[in-house]
Amino acid sequence: HKAGLSVLGAVVFNAVFWNLILVFLLWLFLKQLGIKDNWSFYLIPAVYLNIYGAMVRPVVAEIVLPFFLFFLLMFLVWLKRPTKQNSLVFALSIAGTVYIYPYSWQFALAALSLYFLWLLKNHNWSQAKLLVIVIGGALIVGLPAVLSIYKIMTNALFPELLYKAQYTPYGVNQFTGNLPGLWRAAAF
Repeated sequence: HKAGLSVLGAVVFNAVFWNLILVFLLWLFLKQLGIKDNWSFYLIPAVYLNIYGAMVRPVVAEIVLPFFLFFLLMFLVWLKRPTKQNSLVFALSIAGTVYIYPYSWQFALAALSLYFLWLLKNHNWSQAKLLVIVIGGALIVGLPAVLSIYKIMTNALFPELLYKAQYTPYGVNQFTGNLPGLWRAAAF
């Protein structure tokens, strides 16, 4: 019993809680994009129904989705108003992607790297400096997770783990077996 809940109670609580958080963040995200509430009324269920199965799994629920959506939301907010408060919350959202799942930070870092290069190309030095400060703050907050990821990846058994995760008794795992292809697709 964690926090006074049975296992079933915790599963039900998490299924309801994280789904409500996801829907709320999705509504805020669409609002930041300038989408009117009447369109959001149709878009939120469409998006939610596409990821419903991943969100309600009692084992390994995809709670990474609300965290990554929070990162995207705060990125948009920060782009519009890079205040100290927004910078702090943005840094926490970046750190959240590091803590919640070992690979989600890679997507956040890729997006931030591309934005940083765009800032340098356009000679927007002050915004580039602020972005470096925000990422630095996120790395300080996320340092324990970064060190944990580093420790796991430098373990002598890590390559074998990747190999075994890629190949199943039924053939190549459809996700991990095509990671290089997924990265190439994401790059384009």
